[in-house]
Amino acid sequence: MSCNASVVGSRLTCMGCAVLLLVLVGRSVVSASPHVAAFERFYGDQPSAEAGTLLLGELNCVACHHSDRDFNVKQAPILTEVATRNKPTYFAEYLADVHQAKPGTTMPSLFHGLSQEVREHQTNALAHYLASLHPQGPAQDYASIGGRVRGERLYESVGCAVCHGSRKADAAKLPTDKPLGNLEAKYTLPALASFLADPLHVRASGRMPSLNLSATEARDIAAYLLPQVPAKAGLIYSYYEGSWDRLPDFDRLEPKATGEAEKIDIGLKQRGDYFGLRFEGALIIDNGGEYTFHLGSDDGSRLMVNDQLVVDHDGVHGMNFKSGKVQLQPGRHVIVAEMFEAAGQEEIKLEFEGPGVDRQEISPFIVGAEPETPLESKDFQIDESLVEEGRRLFVSVGCAACHELQEQSDTKPRKSTYSAPALASLKTDVGCLSDVVPKTAADYRLTELQRESLIMALAATEQPTKLTEAQAIHQSMVRMNCYGCHQRDEIGGPLAEQLTLFQGTQPEMGDEGRLPPWLDGVGGKLTAEWLAKTLSQGAKDRPYMLTRMPNFGADNAGHLQQILEQEDRLESLESDFKSTRATKIAGWQMVGNKGFGCIKCHIFGRYQATGVQSIDMTIMSKRLRPEWFQRYVDTPQLFRRGTRMPDAWPSSDGNSLLPQILDGRNQTQIAAVWDYLKDGRRARTPAGLATGTLELIPTSEAIIYRNFIQDAGPRAIGVGYPEQFNIAFDANQLRLALAWQGAFIDASKHWQGRGQGYQGPAGQAVLKFPAATNVAILADEKVNWPTGDPRESGAKFRGYRLTEDQRPTFLYEIDGVRVEDFPNAIDSEGEAHFVRKLDFVSEQPRSDVYLLVAAGQIVEKENGWYEVDGLYRVHVDGAQVKLRQASGKQELIVSVPFDDNTAQVIQRYEW
Repeated sequence: MSCNASVVGSRLTCMGCAVLLLVLVGRSVVSASPHVAAFERFYGDQPSAEAGTLLLGELNCVACHHSDRDFNVKQAPILTEVATRNKPTYFAEYLADVHQAKPGTTMPSLFHGLSQEVREHQTNALAHYLASLHPQGPAQDYASIGGRVRGERLYESVGCAVCHGSRKADAAKLPTDKPLGNLEAKYTLPALASFLADPLHVRASGRMPSLNLSATEARDIAAYLLPQVPAKAGLIYSYYEGSWDRLPDFDRLEPKATGEAEKIDIGLKQRGDYFGLRFEGALIIDNGGEYTFHLGSDDGSRLMVNDQLVVDHDGVHGMNFKSGKVQLQPGRHVIVAEMFEAAGQEEIKLEFEGPGVDRQEISPFIVGAEPETPLESKDFQIDESLVEEGRRLFVSVGCAACHELQEQSDTKPRKSTYSAPALASLKTDVGCLSDVVPKTAADYRLTELQRESLIMALAATEQPTKLTEAQAIHQSMVRMNCYGCHQRDEIGGPLAEQLTLFQGTQPEMGDEGRLPPWLDGVGGKLTAEWLAKTLSQGAKDRPYMLTRMPNFGADNAGHLQQILEQEDRLESLESDFKSTRATKIAGWQMVGNKGFGCIKCHIFGRYQATGVQSIDMTIMSKRLRPEWFQRYVDTPQLFRRGTRMPDAWPSSDGNSLLPQILDGRNQTQIAAVWDYLKDGRRARTPAGLATGTLELIPTSEAIIYRNFIQDAGPRAIGVGYPEQFNIAFDANQLRLALAWQGAFIDASKHWQGRGQGYQGPAGQAVLKFPAATNVAILADEKVNWPTGDPRESGAKFRGYRLTEDQRPTFLYEIDGVRVEDFPNAIDSEGEAHFVRKLDFVSEQPRSDVYLLVAAGQIVEKENGWYEVDGLYRVHVDGAQVKLRQASGKQELIVSVPFDDNTAQVIQRYEW
């Protein structure tokens, strides 16, 4: 057996031996002693000062015993809103004997030395006080239809089971599993769901981190953890919006609307095309036997019965039915019907037939079903005389020392009046650390190992040593239980019995697609911004991995960013590489299907990879440091053993496998790929990705697309530039309607599909400009800008003129003034800028010609720039701008400055 050894202070701990001990124990025993997962895993063999230091923080000893040292304590739950969370009947039961009510709790018993009569009275008084903070008690509700099944899947896959253990009957029970206690005695379903959605609100120190669950996910997990709460009857729906040609995984999408439905049909849609609907119901049948379900839809749909796929009617198609059969027993069955609409007609119908039931619509059998059992009674009569006594006890017996609680009438949280000696002056043969805990001391039910470790830690606090960066990182990862998922420096990672808890959507990726990554060198890998965001907010960078990176909160994990950066820093590689248009094109070639084929495994923005779906290439430059990227792609196996990432530049002599690109050298080509990826979501779509669509991709020249474009009208003229900037000109309104970055447009709707409707931009960062003609004739600058059709006043669109590389100059005429409008994307040393040049020609000088530059919320910035709606900045050359209030909004206008009979105005855009 190999031994994983880590240096903690000056002591060597055999991690491999500790893991073996857990495997050999393999028992389902819940101890009444305080449960700290890292202590059980890494310090469960012999006492040590390091283990005791961990316990000093996790037991929050300094809440009562003052110390100048920072132990990064685990703060007790905030109790300000506790009565909206916990059932009032739970308070007294829990306080009377915390170790029996929740084995493994880190909360001590404060009443163990009292007689049973006095203990019951005082804990009852505290219970009435806590309940009085919200006399109505926590809200109650039924579990969502099908929510318990979804909740089980989530609990077992997103990370809950890693810390708390799998709840499946055949799962191994490990001493590292954090006990959950009697959740049904403590929570109602809405209360538990609220806590799961934002645990940091209650447990601010991050030991229970947030998994960034949606409201629906939190309710589903709560339903799974509270099996006695009855499920809803009837029919509920979720409404989604998106563009799909196959049914998406609605569990991973956030609905735009949810609620109760009267029947399964299309009436709940909020727009004509590009939406999805999910219906969930509880079907109750009297007779067992074979049932046939008939699902009709336009476009794709599917039907699940009790989480089993019965009808698969996916894809884009017209209205028709598909059927499936299933054996059902009498009783309650969960029905889930899903559909999506691409374009054209839309419809969904669900019918069924079976023993004693002729073929008919299923909705009446779902809507009419009643819940099997009612919700429990919330009655709890608060005794005001006990409330006041409980209020006094809360501050006097020590509750307020650990728990923050602020009543509505208070300006500050309740302050403890309990007095205890300072940490440095504690005597270990009396009080809570003595062999026999006296009646007047807090009883943690410490094991002998825990007690001895705490005593050793107290002795070491007299001469604390400064931790190295590696030790500080290790200490934080132990405290936050990061090692439960991640390995760093050959320490930690999932236990053998936990490997099945880590799941992925792509089995062909193996362990790399389901196990969280090693954290070796992570401070030199991630950018400072991304690392800070990941530590404080969580992350979902690997869409194929179901386990989620939790949100620990910036206050709890933010300090790790700087330490990791210092410990893992990589030196920049020396290079004389210069970014040019040619290097970006070379990078584009190499990631595409005719280069190294990066698109086979990597998502690119809205495009799925052609094979496995690995990390999105459009976020790499925001996520990764260039010095790490260059080293990694050069020798990926050195950074992650067993990775599926191929070595695209394997030659030891520095010569590339694609000698015809740039100088044919590895490092030049790697730098060019990074140069291309730096454009992020604005980067040109790689060749070979736009399958199943007809995406127009400008390469060496601009592309013109004349058709119905969303927000640009029926006579829109779209222009895609090679620099990955795009615009749409409205030929009816004579205006620049849209500008956006990245991909240009998908022409399949109008060129291959049914042809109706408007097509939106394919890229991102879309700007919508004022929906009025850009040039108008005004008597003076105070006149309101015209909003009607400019053609009714004689304005004419004269077409456009093209440069050699197909860039258009739009030509139009207003009241005898001819306008040449040339929007253009400029690429200067790798940085793209959007510039619009307008030339005006008139038979005679004019002073009544005005240009509308922008409208909305406008803020003047430095050097003549103006920020519009917080979305983009615009600068005007060649004219004096005027910022005015008009029609309840701000407008930026220009009086066109004619010199003789010509004028020119230039606008520059940044966003």
